Amino acid sequence: MNSATSIRSLARSALLLTLIFCGAVSAQEEEAIGNILLTRGSVTAIDANGDSRMLGRRSQIFARETIITGPAGFAQIRLVDSAIVALKENTEFRFDEYNYDGEGGDADRAIMNLVQGGFRTIDGLIGNEDGEEYRVDTQYASIGVRGTTHEAVIDNVLDALFTGVYDGGTTVTNDNGEIELGLGANFDFSRTNRGQAPVGLNQVPQQLGNINFANVADDEEDDADDENDGGDGTDDGDGAADDDGGAADDDGGAAG
Repeated sequence: MNSATSIRSLARSALLLTLIFCGAVSAQEEEAIGNILLTRGSVTAIDANGDSRMLGRRSQIFARETIITGPAGFAQIRLVDSAIVALKENTEFRFDEYNYDGEGGDADRAIMNLVQGGFRTIDGLIGNEDGEEYRVDTQYASIGVRGTTHEAVIDNVLDALFTGVYDGGTTVTNDNGEIELGLGANFDFSRTNRGQAPVGLNQVPQQLGNINFANVADDEEDDADDENDGGDGTDDGDGAADDDGGAADDDGGAAG
């Protein structure tokens, strides 16, 4: 090997090491958008590359990850803007975008996608200021949020999306129409069948009202329950779950 070939080989090796190092640094510098407060059963995260990892209490959540709960699974997530999201069993929920800079920063934006299953959420600070967007997309319709406690469940048998508002308001929209729900609207609940406009419901449908928030005040308080959990980061719910809904009203009492 002559000196010129040797130099080129060394240069290629240096470039490869630089690219690997930069990729590692980039991955390490990616900021979490939230963390797991509590899990039950099987809960996993799949990133944009298809890599999966098991989740437990205190696991971090990142943008572009899909959270999947198993047949007996449950997950409760706290996001960086103080929003709380509870995922029911057999749910697939993706965080497409979640940008929160706080006051004085760029306009915040949260775009999520309910692929299947259902969720209930107490929204945080994103969407409270002009120019910000907080939205949950589904295959049936998009749910625009205006600072609220709301719920959405996909019923595979009926091939329909059901949504409800317990505080604040939402707008359910697809190519066939839209409907306002909650504060100042005529309805608090809706049903959207595939290819049809959303319609308002006068009563809470049986698909809703079954996702309860766990009563997890903070990590220190929840640590006391770890002696019963085996210390594996997965909370068994002893003393943590509030079956009457805890942070929100599950009796179907909707906004307005």
